[in-house]
Amino acid sequence: MDGFDFDFDADHPSPSASDDDAKASARVRLRMQWHEASAETGRRWEREDANAVVSVRETATGDWGVTYDRLQQAPEGSAFRYRTVTSESAALALAAKWCGADVVTEEGCVTEVDGD
Repeated sequence: MDGFDFDFDADHPSPSASDDDAKASARVRLRMQWHEASAETGRRWEREDANAVVSVRETATGDWGVTYDRLQQAPEGSAFRYRTVTSESAALALAAKWCGADVVTEEGCVTEVDGD
């Protein structure tokens, strides 16, 4: 097992519940834009409606913690996820996934589009 994993979603099953539930949850997250917000430590992306935040930071043990926190007043209800991974690149990839994007940058969670 790679690190620690914790999911809480009051109104929706976690992505591990089923692929269909995960895709439906991702579609909800894709409707909102995300931008990088200031953080005292690590990096943090806030959804455009300010009802959800994804953050990445290095832990005291040298692992990387990724947090997804959605407020109760969000249209899709409250949710909390936390996972530790062993590298910064894995943490940024997980943050992008939780934002419903391909990558996370200073501009926000970005879905890459093929120019063809």
